[in-house]
Amino acid sequence: MSKNIIFFLIVLLANAVEVVAGFGSVILAITFGAYFFSLQQLVPVLVPLNFFLGVILIYKYHREINFKKLLNRILIGTGLGMPIGIYLFNTAPNEIIKPLLGVLVFLLASYELWNSSRPSRSTKPLSPLQAWVFLFLGGIVQGLYASGGPLVVYYSVREFEHKSELRSTLAALWLVLNFILIVSLVGSGKINSESLKWSGYLTPAIVLGFFIGDKIHHRVSERAFRMSVYILLLLAGAGLFLSKN
Repeated sequence: MSKNIIFFLIVLLANAVEVVAGFGSVILAITFGAYFFSLQQLVPVLVPLNFFLGVILIYKYHREINFKKLLNRILIGTGLGMPIGIYLFNTAPNEIIKPLLGVLVFLLASYELWNSSRPSRSTKPLSPLQAWVFLFLGGIVQGLYASGGPLVVYYSVREFEHKSELRSTLAALWLVLNFILIVSLVGSGKINSESLKWSGYLTPAIVLGFFIGDKIHHRVSERAFRMSVYILLLLAGAGLFLSKN
């Protein structure tokens, strides 16, 4: 099986995961796609696709967006961090940012696995300072890897009472941030005719992933599903850090 077909399947499954769990499409696609392509190749292809997925999600669930929390804190915090991440993406070599991605994914997946294994308890909102720190760091990671979701989700699960409201509000956030990323990537020449050709080739994976994820969402335990995703990320993150190319 060619690496192009494998990557198509990775994108399909990654987007199905996002529809089920509310996050994860880009970080999964980049983590596993980095075994076949450089991050500088992956990000310009995946960002327009994630923007398209956001359009689909918002079209279906726009009534559940919490605009007050989105505009008053989340967009501001992540927006302040994004320029730093974009600068690092444009200047840092793949040999540095690839193992750093592996470390980030490994640590986040380890924490989430540990947290998921603890007895169920109510989650308290973060302090204002902690909230701004996580959103700011999430913005940096979004600008660098187009996958700041885990850090922003860590804040959001403590801020939103309803899962549907969280998913819809984050979909709106990614739509705005990915639009900014698209403008930046077009301006730097990283989104070009070649990357758009690959995005077009992968578009059916977004549509199929949405319908598969929407079906799974109502049929499986979300906790078990998320734990299996974190295990995959744990292994993939360790592999990225240890890989030599």
